[in-house]
Amino acid sequence: MSNALTQFTFADPDRFRHDFNAAQGQEVITLLAVGDPALMERQVNAFLSEQVFVPDGPLSRGITDPYWNIGDLSATLGLGEPGIFVYAGPADNVGDLTWDAATIGPGVTHIDASALHTQQGALYIGDDNVSLASIDLSMLSETSEDGDSSLSIEFSPALTSIDLTSLSSLGSGGIIIYENPLLTALDLSSLVASVGQVDIEECDVLASIDVSALATVGDEGIIFDALAAITTLDLSSLTSCGAVNIQNNDLLVSVDLSSLAVVAEALSIVNNPSLTTVSLPSLVDFTLGASLNDNALSQASVDAVLVTLASLDGTGGKSLYENQTVFLEGGTNATPGSSGLTAKATLEDRGCTVLVN
Repeated sequence: MSNALTQFTFADPDRFRHDFNAAQGQEVITLLAVGDPALMERQVNAFLSEQVFVPDGPLSRGITDPYWNIGDLSATLGLGEPGIFVYAGPADNVGDLTWDAATIGPGVTHIDASALHTQQGALYIGDDNVSLASIDLSMLSETSEDGDSSLSIEFSPALTSIDLTSLSSLGSGGIIIYENPLLTALDLSSLVASVGQVDIEECDVLASIDVSALATVGDEGIIFDALAAITTLDLSSLTSCGAVNIQNNDLLVSVDLSSLAVVAEALSIVNNPSLTTVSLPSLVDFTLGASLNDNALSQASVDAVLVTLASLDGTGGKSLYENQTVFLEGGTNATPGSSGLTAKATLEDRGCTVLVN
């Protein structure tokens, strides 16, 4: 079969038949089928051995085109119902992939990309895939550190599940999961390292995020923002991170950062009105501003944060925490206890401004 990338002309069914057959090197679609759209559909599906349709755009069954078998057949042919997108490109893909409503059609309900193992380049799934309910990226293990290798899944209003269970490392672009209002769970339990950001935002019913193995994140850091259903974040394996942004999560009660030793950028855990429990007992390297305001931190958590920051005295391999602002006021954060007040005084002696309730 041909590996040449062919742009089929769907507006002309006879030309479509000719080009498709030529690309495949055999008579897949008969001349008779040109006048019978349903027969053309059956012949193409039989050839593909899939109950899916062909795309309204580039198509080949060879290695030069990273995908084929897309859920919407051209409206000009009037064929079929929405279906399934099946990735059939290289297991180790080089180059950007975009699977949005314009490229795979707005009627696709499932993306089967289980054949994709590594991705060098951006992978974007989004822009109003209005029917997309599930994504299978179950064998994707890593994205490249070279160039923009972001993995983005966004703006899919019907999306309920994403299988990323093999994903262990992310390149410079990291991962963005954004505005998928029906997504209920996200299993990133194999993810250990990300050069780029780990950014999960505005998924209204996302109640479970497993990032328990995540150990290192680059300077762009972590963002967990406007996740209305999340109650706990287990980041207990995280040892080194750039920026830390955990904010606007109404039901979030606890964040486990028990192994976090290095924070290279600002620390912002703010406006989580149910958040009672945060501590940073392993922190040894941090020199920028700390914002933990407008939460519901217990006195034990307020004291623990202040004591940890005061312990950064520039000795024993620790950084020196000085001349920064620490925000612990607002919301229903507790007032500091005796240990917290002692630590607050130590920080103020080093030129810090410490704001508490």
